[in-house]
Amino acid sequence: MAIPRAVIDTNVVVSSLLSDRGASARLMALRSRGLFEYVVSMPLAFEYEAACRFCIHDSDLAEEILNGLLESAILVTKRFSVRPLLRDPNDNMVLEAATNGQCEYVVTFNKKDFLGAELYGISVVTPGEFLTLIGR
Repeated sequence: MAIPRAVIDTNVVVSSLLSDRGASARLMALRSRGLFEYVVSMPLAFEYEAACRFCIHDSDLAEEILNGLLESAILVTKRFSVRPLLRDPNDNMVLEAATNGQCEYVVTFNKKDFLGAELYGISVVTPGEFLTLIGR
């Protein structure tokens, strides 16, 4: 079985930063264990950075957490655009990272905002659903 590849939406990262309980925190804790690959584009990395700095007021700790998020990620560059497909430009950015990174999944709490992702063969799942998919 191939290792699933996913983009993790910023709302999942924020949830994991705000609480060490729940599916988001479990998913983020598993990100470097080889159970799945996760993709980040530069625009998404900048959004992760903003989220870290907003949620964590100690700038050194925020940078340490951001570095941890990015060190196990696969950085992709934009080869083609899917815009404007979704209503929110930030969601388009997430979908572009998924399509350019050849992902099977977008992991988000806002599944309804990603209607149209299926046109690119991408399933949109919650953190809990993704944990079930990877057997955790």
